[in-house]
Amino acid sequence: MKTRRAGKVKANAVNWSEASKRSVSYDFAPTHYSDIEYQCYRCGEAAVFSAEEQKEAFEVKKQHVWQRRNLCEHCFLKRRELEREVAKFESSWAQNKAALAKDRDALERWKEVLETLPYYGASRNTAHINMLKKVLQGEA
Repeated sequence: MKTRRAGKVKANAVNWSEASKRSVSYDFAPTHYSDIEYQCYRCGEAAVFSAEEQKEAFEVKKQHVWQRRNLCEHCFLKRRELEREVAKFESSWAQNKAALAKDRDALERWKEVLETLPYYGASRNTAHINMLKKVLQGEA
């Protein structure tokens, strides 16, 4: 098992997003980022939001400084994979609804992915789930 050293990286709040600069946090901006340990919301594994990742997130990607991690890397990547799959189904539906409506296996998979995403912290898309149930039951 790999052992990590606790990390500390110099912070530069001037590089934060405009929204972060308007927050109370800006008035009390840290001089350094420090590793933040947390437990994954999905699998319960121990994880770390490293000081380096915080600097990248807040100063380069301009994510809001109040953002916190809640998924380990594995679960985060799985969530992104599921979100990409949903996007493909939505694109197919928009391009050729009639053909996809006849593909029961694809509709079942789409529904399954939509029902799985909330376990990874995503909002439940009740409207699409209900629509798929109706299509699968032949009501739409």
